[in-house]
Amino acid sequence: YITLEQALHEFSEFTKKPVFKSISLRPAQHYLLEKLQEAVDDGYKYINAGFCVRVGKTIISLSHAAKNNCMPVYIGKNLTSQSSAKADNEEFGIVPEMVTVSIHGNDCELEDGDSAIVSRVIAKIDAENTQDKPIIVYVDEVDDASHTMRSRNVITPVVNHYKKLGKFAHIVTMSGTRIYRGEKILKDLTEN
Repeated sequence: YITLEQALHEFSEFTKKPVFKSISLRPAQHYLLEKLQEAVDDGYKYINAGFCVRVGKTIISLSHAAKNNCMPVYIGKNLTSQSSAKADNEEFGIVPEMVTVSIHGNDCELEDGDSAIVSRVIAKIDAENTQDKPIIVYVDEVDDASHTMRSRNVITPVVNHYKKLGKFAHIVTMSGTRIYRGEKILKDLTEN
């Protein structure tokens, strides 16, 4: 007797290609993905998504990035939600490339005047984006510490960097509760 996971692993070894489980979105996920896409189709680049708790935000965001042929960038302080995005993509293979970047840590100014954390984040995004796709920035669990001034001092220059390069598709702040905290990030970006 072998498990599905073992069979998929053996098949992957045999074909020398990754084998992914197929995904079936739940009705709530279809609805939220459709609403997110409507916002993008209407030209919005700064989206504050108040998704209900336990709806599967990472599956929705990965599917959204795939539909728009963009590379998803998960940025923030909540490493648990970032690791779930990576785990979901490894299991289902929704997008060919993605990156999770933490903005934790003490920052310092480099010799050229740039922030060390901002430089590290941009370097990681560029290294992962081998297909040179536009990026969608997702700030998951924005109501944790990702809405603070310290966090926004990293997120804003990262987004502005990709806007200048013409590689910025849009940003989505996601939360199940306290969605108003996402507005802080979006306000900083739209006032510049």
